[in-house]
Amino acid sequence: QANNGYQYAVGLLMLRRLYRVFAVLIGSRTPRYIGLGCGALLVAKLSAEIVFYYAGRLPSEFYKVLGDKDVKAFFPLLLRCMAIVAAAGTARAALDYGAAALGVMMRSALTTYTHKRYIRARAFYETVSRGTVDNPDQRITQDVERLASSIATILPELLIAPFLVVYYTVQCWSMAGPLGPLAIYAYFVAGALSTRAVMPPIIRRVYDQEREEGNLRFQEVRLTEFAECIAFFAGEDRERAAADAALGRVIGVQHALLRKQFWLGLITQVFSYLGATVSYAIIAVPIFLGKYDAKTGSELSSIISMNAFVSLYLIYRFSVVIEQAKKLTDIAGYTARIVQLWEEVDRIDD
Repeated sequence: QANNGYQYAVGLLMLRRLYRVFAVLIGSRTPRYIGLGCGALLVAKLSAEIVFYYAGRLPSEFYKVLGDKDVKAFFPLLLRCMAIVAAAGTARAALDYGAAALGVMMRSALTTYTHKRYIRARAFYETVSRGTVDNPDQRITQDVERLASSIATILPELLIAPFLVVYYTVQCWSMAGPLGPLAIYAYFVAGALSTRAVMPPIIRRVYDQEREEGNLRFQEVRLTEFAECIAFFAGEDRERAAADAALGRVIGVQHALLRKQFWLGLITQVFSYLGATVSYAIIAVPIFLGKYDAKTGSELSSIISMNAFVSLYLIYRFSVVIEQAKKLTDIAGYTARIVQLWEEVDRIDD
């Protein structure tokens, strides 16, 4: 898993590189705005989760109202349902906008820092002439943008996850006893270990794909830059062969990446869909033990629905964390490419 002394894995090296990225963001000219953006995104995410919580409780209320044939309570509940759904849609749109705006601010800060370190006397010429870092222009324009966008997308989910896990663990414990959350935690650990096992090869492939994309881009730019010379010496056939070869390498790496991502996607999707089965098993235990024998049919339906929502949502929160594994592999690949450029400039300075 090494290339030129670099390791492509989710480990200490990746954490050190991520630490440097966040140090650059904090030390940029706009750290206050980035910090405010992160805080606003966290508040928006928390508000959205509150709305989603009330939206998740609606089915249990409908079961009770319909089970009791309570016409008077039905229409107010229907209006409240419409208001909550509208609020949920608004919250989702606001979150998407906030994450995108935060990504733009992060991109600006990282690109400005890279320009300052790279585009100066001796630095960029020696970096290009040494050839130890491929396609610096692609790292600055494309990899920085993708890294910033990926971080902005994954950040609110990871920031809010501990609060939601604690809250829904308490709720699940109160409804299903200690067996419920313990089973879900064991389920999460199994999923996390499974995804961790398949991540390192994907990180390397992400890095390789970005490198070959940069080579293809360089080949296409070269055609424009030297169009007159190529035409004068009748070099079209040779240039087309070189461009096709660069494209072939990109396609080959993409296929390899897709094959690696298939196993990660299979694991995350299976664990996501299997969560419903786990939640039903958790709900069945207190019912079969007679905890709700005194309840009427409509009350039992409402309790089952609420139990299912709490268990499923706790599993869902863990599934979201597991699903971030794919984005984490992308972040690791982009971080390696960007920080490698900074490290090369550091060596030149030394």
